[in-house]
Amino acid sequence: MNVFLHRLLAVMACGTVIACEEAPSSVPAPQPSSPPVEVSADPAAVQVIDEMRSAWRNGLPAVVDAETTLIVGGELYTRAEQLIVEAPDRFSWTMPGFRMTLADGRLRASLEAVEDRVVDVPVTARVLYAVEDVLGEAEPPMPLLVMLLTDEQHAWIDALCGGLLESPLPVDQARQGGSESVVLESASGTAVITVDAESRQFRDARVDPIDGSVSRQLTVTSRVMDHTPVEPIEVGTRQVVNSVAALTAEVKESTAIKAGDAAPDFTLTSSSGARVTLSSLRGQVVVLDFWATWCTPCKAGLPEIQKVFEATGENASGTQVFGVNVLDGASAQKLVAFWGDQPVQFPTLLAGKLDLPSVWGINGIPVTYVIDQHGIVRMRIDGYTPGEWTHIVSEIESLRAAGSGDQ
Repeated sequence: MNVFLHRLLAVMACGTVIACEEAPSSVPAPQPSSPPVEVSADPAAVQVIDEMRSAWRNGLPAVVDAETTLIVGGELYTRAEQLIVEAPDRFSWTMPGFRMTLADGRLRASLEAVEDRVVDVPVTARVLYAVEDVLGEAEPPMPLLVMLLTDEQHAWIDALCGGLLESPLPVDQARQGGSESVVLESASGTAVITVDAESRQFRDARVDPIDGSVSRQLTVTSRVMDHTPVEPIEVGTRQVVNSVAALTAEVKESTAIKAGDAAPDFTLTSSSGARVTLSSLRGQVVVLDFWATWCTPCKAGLPEIQKVFEATGENASGTQVFGVNVLDGASAQKLVAFWGDQPVQFPTLLAGKLDLPSVWGINGIPVTYVIDQHGIVRMRIDGYTPGEWTHIVSEIESLRAAGSGDQ
């Protein structure tokens, strides 16, 4: 785990920075310890981990409140999280300033500080992979979320250890009162996981790497969910992106292609198989609508671009209208098939692995450009707004009128 990144995210997320001497006595400063010469798993300890995960899955629907405490370099950081789970395919994960939901096959994420963008991606299989792809390097998934989404025990253990230990194994277990503890060991440190002795529900995990530079404690309380269903994040008219990194990325003014800039040239294959070079369309007005298959607002906006296509002569009267597929991992064959199912007749161009969003300064989609007869951008529209097509048509008509007057 990138410790600096974790610290930074903790401060950004919860704003809690407490000097170590002010830390509560329940979380003492870590003390270095010597790793065992050889580590092997204990079957009884492994069984407790398995029972803990089964108890968690069988206790759904549930609400889990968690607090993570991290001591790094003599400073203590805390962060609260909440996980509401109706079922493995419907949940809401919230921490200060951040929320992620899975509902109806859509994984969405949003940041309070970013009002104009939202993550919205389809999930068809392996939900955990999709969650990790969306989070990227920003933050690992909440441990109980990992336990919810995968059957791989090593993944649960790694998550409970916060990625601080290398290949930890359950080596011992002991019962005291109403609790049962499992000791995890690795060459890089130790951890202790505590569960309720009767229900086997997870209670807390304490992790101490051997170098003593970091200490982590996770404490949770869970309760049966009442009648509060998971409400998915609303996309609305916000730009759709596919990762938390894209939510927080800022387009530099010097690279964002906007009105008055020359449109960067490209040569792409269209859905009909033709090769299209943007600069070869000089003398005509060009409309480019950047989209992706996973982008809900993009698809909602396609009928609007179809209206532009119809109102301006269907690519036969001095105006060329194209979709431009970007940020998609699907094959060209699947993209062409997808496009054929859309309620549009204008062609789309396929960017493939060409990083057009970076060239054009695009952080989120949809984005629509109107380019004049000289290759200069005259209009850039970020996001989807119903009825915007009428303004696009008006701009095209003005450009065509001005162009005819120049001849």
